[in-house]
Amino acid sequence: LAMDPTDGTMYASSSDVFNSSLYTVDLSTGAVTRIGAITNAPLIIAIAVSPSGQMYGVDIFNDNLISIDKATGAGTVVGPIGFDANFSQGMDFDESDGTLYMAAYNAATGGELRTVDVTTGATTLIGPLGSVTPGGDNEISGFGVATVGGQDCPWLSENPVSGTVPPGGNQNVTITADATGLTPGSYDCNIVIHSNDPVGNPVTVPVHLLVTPPGGFDALVWDATGTPLSPQQIVEKVNREKGQTITLKEAERLSHMTPTQSATEIVNALTNLGLTSNLVFDITSENLNNYNYVFVVLGQYPNNHVIPAGSIEATKIENYIAGGGHVYMEGGDVWYYDPLYNSGHDFGPTFGINPLSDGYASELTNIVGHSFATGLDYAYNIGSDNWPDHIDPTGTGFLVHENTSPLFNCGIGNEPAGRTIGTSFEFGQLIDGSVTKTNLMAAYINFFDNGLTPDITVTPSSFTFTVPPGGTDTQVMTIGNVGNADLNWNITEQSLALLLPGGKKLPVTARSPNLKEQETGEPLPPQLQKHYPTSIGIAPEELRELHAQQQPQEVTTPLLGPTDSGFGPEGLNGVMVETVLNDPQNLIAHGTLPPNHYAAAEFGNTGDFSFMYALDYYNNLLVTIDVATGTVTTIGPATPFGSEYWSGLAMDPTDGTMYASSTDVFNSSLYTVDLSTGAFTRIGAITNAPTIIAIAVSPSGQMYGVDIFNDNLISIDKTTGAGTVVGPLGFDANYSQGMDFDESDGTLYMAAYNNGIGGELRIVDVTTGATTLIGPLGSVTPGGDNEITGFGVATGGAQDCPWLSENPVNGTVPPGGNQNVNITVDATGLTPGTYNCNLLIHSN
Repeated sequence: LAMDPTDGTMYASSSDVFNSSLYTVDLSTGAVTRIGAITNAPLIIAIAVSPSGQMYGVDIFNDNLISIDKATGAGTVVGPIGFDANFSQGMDFDESDGTLYMAAYNAATGGELRTVDVTTGATTLIGPLGSVTPGGDNEISGFGVATVGGQDCPWLSENPVSGTVPPGGNQNVTITADATGLTPGSYDCNIVIHSNDPVGNPVTVPVHLLVTPPGGFDALVWDATGTPLSPQQIVEKVNREKGQTITLKEAERLSHMTPTQSATEIVNALTNLGLTSNLVFDITSENLNNYNYVFVVLGQYPNNHVIPAGSIEATKIENYIAGGGHVYMEGGDVWYYDPLYNSGHDFGPTFGINPLSDGYASELTNIVGHSFATGLDYAYNIGSDNWPDHIDPTGTGFLVHENTSPLFNCGIGNEPAGRTIGTSFEFGQLIDGSVTKTNLMAAYINFFDNGLTPDITVTPSSFTFTVPPGGTDTQVMTIGNVGNADLNWNITEQSLALLLPGGKKLPVTARSPNLKEQETGEPLPPQLQKHYPTSIGIAPEELRELHAQQQPQEVTTPLLGPTDSGFGPEGLNGVMVETVLNDPQNLIAHGTLPPNHYAAAEFGNTGDFSFMYALDYYNNLLVTIDVATGTVTTIGPATPFGSEYWSGLAMDPTDGTMYASSTDVFNSSLYTVDLSTGAFTRIGAITNAPTIIAIAVSPSGQMYGVDIFNDNLISIDKTTGAGTVVGPLGFDANYSQGMDFDESDGTLYMAAYNNGIGGELRIVDVTTGATTLIGPLGSVTPGGDNEITGFGVATGGAQDCPWLSENPVNGTVPPGGNQNVNITVDATGLTPGTYNCNLLIHSN
């Protein structure tokens, strides 16, 4: 006996050892109707119907699995079952997962439970039947798996499950979804209502359940090429698109599909950025508005999916974008071939794409980034593509990716209402190199979140004036914008020499040549590192001693040319130190500090570098520290939020606001600071960053933080505290550390503490999060391991040059535009001599 879960028909089989027959059964009367002989199967001993409606039987005369046509009884041999089956037995599908189980009787070993591979006929032994309880040999002569009504959905229930409705009447059924034990994701089920209605039987009602993580999913990833089709749908697709005929058996094998490489890589990249994603194979029941981003994977021919024109899927995507949603869509044929030849939906106008041609086989070789993806270049898995569409930007679209050989465009961005990225290559076939797919995903997400970016040019790069005493002169500076968004700029002045403690004059304008990374000895072995979990305090003494043994004792090659200096409290030796940014191995000691832990330190915005603001970790105080003497002066009490401790200070050079951060390792907060009273105002939680240990604000006003729980650079919204993962730092950061921008050239320096190496000075790439090592902190002078717990670079602040003026001092330049600025010198009151100043042009 076998129940067909697709329509509720009961089938029966019979045999006389030499011939077998197939019947339908009337369950109300017991009447049977013979359909016909089951061919190629002399002795059918058991039958079962799959969740998709395909019937199978076991022929114990030849020990084969048979695929049976329910309409005629015609049998087709699938393959041998792999053992000597005999006597009575049974089999049934587990409709919850589609597995075929066989309560077998093996002539050689006795009763057994086996699973059956419906693509080959081969069986796999699970174990003997009842060998322990009740013991001995046991034979189950008929077998049914207790999953009911097609494919049982354990999270779904109905009450009542049956009933009788009189003519003209109604009956209510309560449908309940219970997500207990379910992981976040999409779940779909059909409620099939069987009845005695001669026409409307059965009635199918789809049910969609979305189980969301806390805060909801960030992204939906639709793997359209991984959609599990029914065997019959596969037969029709192959016949329609390829002109070939395949059997249901072949189609059954093809119906069990897994996510494509591209979908998997997209999910992995999002996960690496701390973003949650819901991978689905069908979006017809999805509400796209539940997601911040939607990624659509359509594949390369022949493994591609066509979105029909005007379909539910096309309408959902178009409406989502029109409502401000952000969509990435990849597909080899979706832009040109499908709309032209396959009745596919034309997404070109929405995505700003002008399709040019269908391309040729195996064209994709190297993918070069443009616009917000500039510098993100990848080798491609050659041969994985077939006829990728050639596409150009149109309207407001702009180039994001091009293939280098042969040269054609393969990725276009646009901002129609939401933001879109359309490609004819597959994300999953990009090959990681100096940059990874996670870096590219970070650029995609940044574009989705922030839109296009401007690109500033300034000419000339310097000015020289010669005037007599009291004389004036004016020259013109041109600010251009070669980017794709409005450029907002403003000018400040910076004197070329700053007076530091001890009478030192510091050059502040020298730019650094390319970095050369330096060896710092072998890191601690992993089994030793694991004993030092994430902590926001000062590194323990024993770890410092181990690090000191690992570090080199001399450095022979300077890494950089002349550069600026950074300052901060050194945690172990209790002294204010200076590190010239090209020579971190030699720390310059200044004032001695009282015994305490100063978790953050930063200069103000006045151009006075004789003192730093700092946060007293243990006593919750805002203080100032005199760099030369180490004298600590209390401004006022400072209590962080909840159970958190202070971790960072950062001055915003665009408006003079001081910000602070705190953390308890699991949560982090952002504050503004009143420098006159020490009062702190909490802005909010810094999201996606459990352990912010340091913060810094760029010359253009963008805040960044370091999360040492996940070792990521975080972009922080100063108005809300919302954090976005930029990318991994590339090392195991731990304990107290600091960072600050050199405002003379926009470089972000990090006084880091590497769990495996010790104190280091690093440069941070704010576009990827990756850091580059300059050298160990103080490994030569004073020697050993050193930890700078707060860090400020002595550049920036209001350093006006009174003899210099600019008109205008701020403005907006549209994409492709220019704006002239008059630069005027006035030597009134100046004695004969040479005067120097920097114009700092800050922009977005």
